Amino acid sequence: MSLDHQDLVHWMEMHELPVDKVVNEVQRSSRYNIGPTTTNPVYFQIVESSCHKGMLEYMKWGFLKGYSTFNAKWETLSTSQLWKSSINQLRCVVPIQGYYEWKDKIPYYVSHKTENNRCYAIVTKDADSKELANLHKRMPLMLEKEDISSWLDPKIPFTHLEIKPFDSNHLNIYRVSTRVGNVKNEGSDLINKVRDITYFTKKIAMSANGSQSSSFKRSAPESITEEEPDKKMKK
Repeated sequence: MSLDHQDLVHWMEMHELPVDKVVNEVQRSSRYNIGPTTTNPVYFQIVESSCHKGMLEYMKWGFLKGYSTFNAKWETLSTSQLWKSSINQLRCVVPIQGYYEWKDKIPYYVSHKTENNRCYAIVTKDADSKELANLHKRMPLMLEKEDISSWLDPKIPFTHLEIKPFDSNHLNIYRVSTRVGNVKNEGSDLINKVRDITYFTKKIAMSANGSQSSSFKRSAPESITEEEPDKKMKK
Protein backbone atom coordinates (compact mmCIF):
# COMPACT_ATOMS: atom_id res chain seq x y z
CA MET A 1 0.00 0.00 0.00
CA SER A 2 1.41 3.37 -1.07
CA LEU A 3 1.07 6.51 1.09
CA ASP A 4 -0.73 9.76 0.33
CA HIS A 5 1.15 13.06 0.39
CA GLN A 6 0.44 13.89 4.06
CA ASP A 7 1.44 10.44 5.32
CA LEU A 8 4.51 10.52 3.09
CA VAL A 9 5.65 13.79 4.70
CA HIS A 10 5.02 12.27 8.15
CA TRP A 11 7.04 9.17 7.20
CA MET A 12 9.99 11.33 6.14
CA GLU A 13 9.88 13.28 9.40
CA MET A 14 9.51 10.14 11.52
CA HIS A 15 12.58 8.57 9.93
CA GLU A 16 14.55 11.85 9.91
CA LEU A 17 15.00 11.78 6.14
CA PRO A 18 15.34 15.22 4.51
CA VAL A 19 13.82 15.80 1.07
CA ASP A 20 15.83 18.27 -0.99
CA LYS A 21 14.08 17.61 -4.29
CA VAL A 22 10.89 15.95 -5.56
CA VAL A 23 10.93 14.55 -9.11
CA ASN A 24 8.03 13.51 -11.35
CA GLU A 25 5.31 13.84 -8.70
CA VAL A 26 2.19 12.16 -10.10
CA GLN A 27 0.34 10.91 -7.00
CA ARG A 28 -0.94 12.65 -3.88
CA SER A 29 -3.55 10.17 -2.61
CA SER A 30 -3.14 6.73 -1.02
CA ARG A 31 -3.10 3.64 -3.22
CA TYR A 32 -4.20 0.28 -1.87
CA ASN A 33 -3.29 -1.97 -4.78
CA ILE A 34 0.07 -1.39 -6.41
CA GLY A 35 1.90 -3.84 -8.61
CA PRO A 36 4.73 -4.12 -11.14
CA THR A 37 4.84 -1.32 -13.76
CA THR A 38 2.85 1.08 -11.51
CA THR A 39 4.42 4.42 -10.53
CA ASN A 40 5.13 5.00 -6.82
CA PRO A 41 7.19 7.31 -4.54
CA VAL A 42 10.76 6.16 -3.94
CA TYR A 43 13.31 7.75 -1.59
CA PHE A 44 17.07 7.71 -2.21
CA GLN A 45 20.16 9.82 -1.55
CA ILE A 46 22.85 11.27 -3.79
CA VAL A 47 26.17 12.88 -2.89
CA GLU A 48 26.95 16.32 -4.29
CA SER A 49 30.01 18.30 -3.17
CA SER A 50 30.52 15.82 -0.29
CA CYS A 51 26.97 16.45 0.96
CA HIS A 52 24.11 13.96 1.06
CA LYS A 53 20.91 15.13 -0.62
CA GLY A 54 17.57 13.43 -0.16
CA MET A 55 15.56 12.73 -3.31
CA LEU A 56 11.92 11.71 -3.58
CA GLU A 57 11.17 10.48 -7.08
CA TYR A 58 8.06 8.85 -8.52
CA MET A 59 9.32 5.81 -10.41
CA LYS A 60 7.85 2.89 -12.32
CA TRP A 61 8.24 -0.43 -10.52
CA GLY A 62 10.46 -2.54 -12.73
CA PHE A 63 14.12 -2.78 -13.68
CA LEU A 64 14.69 -2.69 -17.42
CA LYS A 65 18.02 -3.99 -18.63
CA GLY A 66 17.44 -6.04 -21.74
CA TYR A 67 14.35 -7.58 -20.10
CA SER A 68 11.95 -6.69 -17.29
CA THR A 69 12.40 -7.86 -13.71
CA PHE A 70 10.64 -6.64 -10.58
CA ASN A 71 12.62 -8.00 -7.63
CA ALA A 72 16.10 -9.15 -6.68
CA LYS A 73 17.43 -11.80 -4.32
CA TRP A 74 19.41 -10.47 -1.36
CA GLU A 75 21.66 -13.54 -1.41
CA THR A 76 22.92 -12.92 -4.97
CA LEU A 77 22.97 -9.11 -5.20
CA SER A 78 26.74 -8.83 -4.98
CA THR A 79 27.41 -11.52 -7.61
CA SER A 80 24.56 -11.00 -10.08
CA GLN A 81 25.58 -9.41 -13.38
CA LEU A 82 22.21 -7.66 -13.44
CA TRP A 83 22.45 -6.02 -10.02
CA LYS A 84 26.10 -5.60 -9.06
CA SER A 85 26.37 -2.29 -10.95
CA SER A 86 23.43 -0.87 -8.96
CA ILE A 87 23.78 -2.11 -5.39
CA ASN A 88 26.38 0.43 -4.30
CA GLN A 89 25.10 3.67 -5.85
CA LEU A 90 21.40 3.10 -6.60
CA ARG A 91 19.90 1.74 -3.38
CA CYS A 92 16.52 3.16 -2.36
CA VAL A 93 13.55 2.60 -0.05
CA VAL A 94 9.83 2.52 -0.85
CA PRO A 95 7.54 3.91 1.91
CA ILE A 96 4.56 1.57 2.38
CA GLN A 97 2.03 0.55 5.03
CA GLY A 98 1.94 -3.14 4.13
CA TYR A 99 2.03 -5.70 1.34
CA TYR A 100 -0.05 -8.59 0.02
CA GLU A 101 1.06 -12.20 -0.14
CA TRP A 102 -0.86 -15.11 -1.66
CA LYS A 103 -1.18 -18.72 -0.51
CA ASP A 104 -3.44 -21.32 -2.17
CA LYS A 105 -5.15 -18.56 -4.19
CA ILE A 106 -6.01 -16.68 -0.99
CA PRO A 107 -4.50 -13.19 -0.42
CA TYR A 108 -3.18 -12.03 2.98
CA TYR A 109 -2.22 -8.54 4.10
CA VAL A 110 1.05 -8.13 6.04
CA SER A 111 1.62 -4.93 8.04
CA HIS A 112 3.34 -3.71 11.19
CA LYS A 113 1.36 -4.05 14.42
CA THR A 114 2.31 -0.72 15.99
CA GLU A 115 3.52 1.57 13.21
CA ASN A 116 1.34 2.60 10.29
CA ASN A 117 4.25 3.38 8.03
CA ARG A 118 7.05 0.96 7.21
CA CYS A 119 9.42 0.74 4.34
CA TYR A 120 11.02 -1.91 2.22
CA ALA A 121 13.55 -2.07 -0.53
CA ILE A 122 12.31 -4.21 -3.41
CA VAL A 123 14.84 -6.88 -2.62
CA THR A 124 13.70 -10.29 -1.40
CA LYS A 125 15.19 -12.65 1.16
CA ASP A 126 14.29 -15.85 2.95
CA ALA A 127 11.22 -15.42 5.18
CA ASP A 128 12.19 -14.47 8.75
CA SER A 129 9.61 -16.58 10.59
CA LYS A 130 7.45 -19.68 10.30
CA GLU A 131 4.35 -17.49 9.98
CA LEU A 132 5.75 -15.66 6.94
CA ALA A 133 7.28 -18.81 5.46
CA ASN A 134 3.86 -20.42 5.71
CA LEU A 135 2.65 -17.80 3.19
CA HIS A 136 5.75 -17.72 1.01
CA LYS A 137 9.36 -18.79 1.39
CA ARG A 138 10.49 -15.28 0.37
CA MET A 139 9.68 -11.84 1.77
CA PRO A 140 10.62 -8.22 0.99
CA LEU A 141 13.71 -6.87 2.72
CA MET A 142 12.18 -4.75 5.49
CA LEU A 143 14.33 -2.10 7.17
CA GLU A 144 14.25 -0.91 10.75
CA LYS A 145 14.57 2.85 11.25
CA GLU A 146 18.21 2.63 12.36
CA ASP A 147 19.19 0.70 9.21
CA ILE A 148 17.68 3.08 6.65
CA SER A 149 20.52 5.63 6.70
CA SER A 150 23.26 3.07 6.08
CA TRP A 151 21.20 1.36 3.37
CA LEU A 152 20.73 4.67 1.55
CA ASP A 153 24.32 5.90 1.95
CA PRO A 154 26.04 5.49 -1.45
CA LYS A 155 29.42 5.81 0.31
CA ILE A 156 28.88 2.46 2.08
CA PRO A 157 29.58 -0.52 -0.20
CA PHE A 158 26.91 -3.18 -0.22
CA THR A 159 29.33 -5.78 1.14
CA HIS A 160 29.92 -3.58 4.23
CA LEU A 161 26.25 -3.23 5.15
CA GLU A 162 25.08 -4.73 8.42
CA ILE A 163 21.30 -5.07 8.20
CA LYS A 164 19.67 -6.61 11.27
CA PRO A 165 16.99 -9.30 10.80
CA PHE A 166 13.51 -7.80 10.93
CA ASP A 167 11.45 -8.83 13.97
CA SER A 168 8.50 -10.50 12.27
CA ASN A 169 6.73 -10.85 15.64
CA HIS A 170 5.76 -7.20 15.14
CA LEU A 171 3.72 -8.00 12.03
CA ASN A 172 -0.02 -8.47 11.54
CA ILE A 173 -1.00 -11.10 8.98
CA TYR A 174 -4.61 -11.65 7.96
CA ARG A 175 -6.69 -12.69 4.99
CA VAL A 176 -8.13 -10.07 2.62
CA SER A 177 -10.40 -10.00 -0.43
CA THR A 178 -9.35 -11.71 -3.68
CA ARG A 179 -10.13 -8.36 -5.37
CA VAL A 180 -6.49 -7.41 -4.72
CA GLY A 181 -5.60 -9.81 -7.54
CA ASN A 182 -6.64 -7.18 -10.09
CA VAL A 183 -4.45 -4.08 -9.91
CA LYS A 184 -7.32 -2.03 -11.39
CA ASN A 185 -9.25 -2.43 -8.13
CA GLU A 186 -8.59 0.34 -5.59
CA GLY A 187 -9.88 1.51 -2.21
CA SER A 188 -9.33 1.13 1.53
CA ASP A 189 -11.71 -1.85 1.64
CA LEU A 190 -8.97 -3.95 0.00
CA ILE A 191 -7.10 -4.15 3.31
CA ASN A 192 -10.19 -5.07 5.36
CA LYS A 193 -10.03 -8.42 7.11
CA VAL A 194 -12.38 -11.07 5.68
CA ARG A 195 -13.83 -14.16 7.35
CA ASP A 196 -12.68 -17.63 6.41
CA ILE A 197 -15.75 -19.44 5.15
CA THR A 198 -15.59 -23.03 3.98
CA TYR A 199 -18.59 -24.54 2.24
CA PHE A 200 -19.40 -27.96 0.87
CA THR A 201 -21.14 -29.16 -2.28
CA LYS A 202 -23.35 -32.24 -2.06
CA LYS A 203 -22.77 -34.85 -4.73
CA ILE A 204 -25.29 -37.61 -5.40
CA ALA A 205 -24.05 -40.77 -7.12
CA MET A 206 -26.33 -43.43 -8.63
CA SER A 207 -25.14 -47.01 -8.27
CA ALA A 208 -25.67 -49.77 -10.81
CA ASN A 209 -28.57 -51.27 -8.82
CA GLY A 210 -30.40 -47.96 -8.68
CA SER A 211 -29.55 -46.93 -5.10
CA GLN A 212 -28.23 -43.49 -4.29
CA SER A 213 -25.22 -42.46 -2.21
CA SER A 214 -24.27 -38.96 -1.10
CA SER A 215 -20.88 -37.36 -0.59
CA PHE A 216 -19.67 -33.85 0.12
CA LYS A 217 -16.90 -31.97 -1.65
CA ARG A 218 -15.01 -29.24 0.20
CA SER A 219 -14.83 -26.10 -1.97
CA ALA A 220 -12.17 -23.38 -1.99
CA PRO A 221 -12.95 -20.76 0.68
CA GLU A 222 -12.02 -17.84 -1.55
CA SER A 223 -15.23 -18.37 -3.53
CA ILE A 224 -17.35 -16.61 -0.90
CA THR A 225 -16.16 -14.10 1.65
CA GLU A 226 -17.77 -11.64 4.00
CA GLU A 227 -15.91 -8.44 4.65
CA GLU A 228 -15.91 -6.85 8.07
CA PRO A 229 -16.33 -3.07 7.62
CA ASP A 230 -16.20 -2.53 11.37
CA LYS A 231 -12.59 -3.67 11.43
CA LYS A 232 -11.14 -1.37 8.79
CA MET A 233 -7.47 -0.69 9.14
CA LYS A 234 -6.78 2.90 10.03
CA LYS A 235 -4.11 4.84 8.26
